[in-house]
Amino acid sequence: MIRRSCPSWSRGLLRSALTGCVAVSWTVLGQGKPPAAAPLPEVPRTPWFADHHSPRPLTLQQMGRLAEHAFDALRSGTVPRLEDAILQASHSSIVFVSCARHDTPTQVAVGTGAALAAAVEDAVQRLLQTHGASEGAVSAVKLDVVQYVRAKNTFAVRESLVPTSSLVGIAFTPLSGFAFIPEQLVGWGWATTRGQLSPHRISLHFAETEQWTEVNKWGKVASFPAGQTVSLFESQSVYFAGGRAIPLFRGHPLRTDVNRDDIVHAVSRLGDFLVQSTSAEGAIEVDLPHWEVPPDGEIPFRDQAATAYGMARLARLLKRKDLSACARRMGARLVREVRELQPYGNDAQALCLVETQRTFLDANAWLVLALLELRGEGNTPELDRTLTKLGRFLLRQRQPDGELVCERSHPSGKIHPRTSVSASAVAVSALVRLYEETGQRVFLEAASKAMEAIVNLHVEKRPMERLPRGAGLLEAMDALYTFTRHEPLVGYAQRIALGILARQAVPSSTAAAKKTDDMDSAAAQTLILLAEHSSSKMVPDFLGSMDSTPSANLAAERTRSLLAGARLLRDAGKTAASESILASVKLTLMFQLSAQLDAPSTMYLDDPEAYAGSFRGHVLAYGLDLRCQALQLLSLLDAAELLGRAPDGAFPRDSGVEEAIGKAQALIGRFPRALGVQVRPRTPDPQHQLQNTRAVPKRVPAGKPRRRGF
Repeated sequence: MIRRSCPSWSRGLLRSALTGCVAVSWTVLGQGKPPAAAPLPEVPRTPWFADHHSPRPLTLQQMGRLAEHAFDALRSGTVPRLEDAILQASHSSIVFVSCARHDTPTQVAVGTGAALAAAVEDAVQRLLQTHGASEGAVSAVKLDVVQYVRAKNTFAVRESLVPTSSLVGIAFTPLSGFAFIPEQLVGWGWATTRGQLSPHRISLHFAETEQWTEVNKWGKVASFPAGQTVSLFESQSVYFAGGRAIPLFRGHPLRTDVNRDDIVHAVSRLGDFLVQSTSAEGAIEVDLPHWEVPPDGEIPFRDQAATAYGMARLARLLKRKDLSACARRMGARLVREVRELQPYGNDAQALCLVETQRTFLDANAWLVLALLELRGEGNTPELDRTLTKLGRFLLRQRQPDGELVCERSHPSGKIHPRTSVSASAVAVSALVRLYEETGQRVFLEAASKAMEAIVNLHVEKRPMERLPRGAGLLEAMDALYTFTRHEPLVGYAQRIALGILARQAVPSSTAAAKKTDDMDSAAAQTLILLAEHSSSKMVPDFLGSMDSTPSANLAAERTRSLLAGARLLRDAGKTAASESILASVKLTLMFQLSAQLDAPSTMYLDDPEAYAGSFRGHVLAYGLDLRCQALQLLSLLDAAELLGRAPDGAFPRDSGVEEAIGKAQALIGRFPRALGVQVRPRTPDPQHQLQNTRAVPKRVPAGKPRRRGF
């Protein structure tokens, strides 16, 4: 092939000629002047999370008006202009509108605008374009107004963590348009409790809802190899339904008060959930995504027996036949699971529950309590024989020093060297109840010796912060004191109750309010110091929690302990101390009730009505099992029965408690919440620390030279 080349000088001439022709043509067309470039139309820039500057907390009335405006627009299909000078004021705003419908899962849309009203209208328009209007199907609306934003430049989708994913949402670039609120991350399982995103679950959600464009875009975002810039944000939330706006924190309402009627209503809803979850054979059968079962799929007999005991008490409290029938089905199923032990010498046979070739003391003690409660509604000879043999099993667990064996192999009867204060305490309560029913002193003597062993080993010489705080111990002391009037039990119970109150999350300035005349000065001072230490990092919905953890299970355990301690102190004549403890229990009960699933907290779950009334284990995620329900059931029953003796069914008034509630409510409108918390680096474990190092240099006496080198 012949290549024709052009010399450089000829290329220069050609370029000059062409330039001159173009210049002449422009001169002719423009009458001697080159035409000016036409100005491009200004495209308004859509605000995004990076444009958000300062928080703008709104009142409940303003939030409710915005949510009601969105609710009416979604039902009618038209978006009228909201006439409000404050909500129309110029302020770059980002909102999320969540629409709950009867026939489809909750839909979420993000809206942006130069004002709050414009942002809400933008989100509503997006929902109407996607799903249309449905007057009868829209049941509720949740509004989230973004208040605080912090950028993170090196976020890897598959590796980085969203801090406190129950309070913090995440937004990606405006080109992708992805922004997720905390309720989506937690309720839809898009993030773990540690805050690590699950790209597969997010992509699966888009595929199930047939958002194929979003699937493609999310795949590109999730597969980006390097870190990318994201925005972490916090928002102010409100739930609107039935013409009423409810402020939310972490996706659930915050209580400001609780009385006996509230407790009875909550425990009644829990009873309804357990009734619908119990089969005709008495087995607990729950088919929900967030229901957790043990790896072997078998619920421990301890939890089943405790639930049956609670349901029998609830049936007696509410006088409902469906609850009584459910409790009987549970008890009958457990009775079918008991096995005989081989007789020792000439002793008669005994019965016990056996699971995984072992028999546990607490499971059998709970079964005794459940059958004794059911016995009051209808006695049968078969039930009496079963109770007699179960009581014989409890007596066989006695040791010469009074301790009770907590675990044995079956059928060999080999003792396992496992001690449990809670299991022994439940057995003491069962023995006392057997004495109450039969009048045989052998049960009361066994209970007294077992309690003496527990006190000597775990209570007598321990400081307040190391005392056992399980619910069973104080309940056993209360039951035993009723029949023995053993005075040292009062002092032990008071020390344990004060140790529990010291771990309650309250503002530190209210700790001194818990001191009463019935306390000695050393105990009160220890209580104040421990309370100030435990309340240094208080979150509004953690008010009343225990041991600085969001566990509702732990709070229920401690509530039962405090209620038992209050009963014992009142029985012993220490009314002031009893009322002070009872007033503090109000805070923990408020925290417990925030873990009960209701319409706002189940808005993002599949089949929300199936979860209604149940309790989750903690307020950071949706994990629930039978143990959660049993602990809450027994705790709420104790509170309802104790408040039933009060004239107005209310807790005693306490200025410190009211002050704590007011301070917690004031923290709701504070931003930032979680993003502004500076986490102190954790001290390394001893095995990871450098050897031969000292935090404080060793002092060298004056006049003595410091040794240098090795």
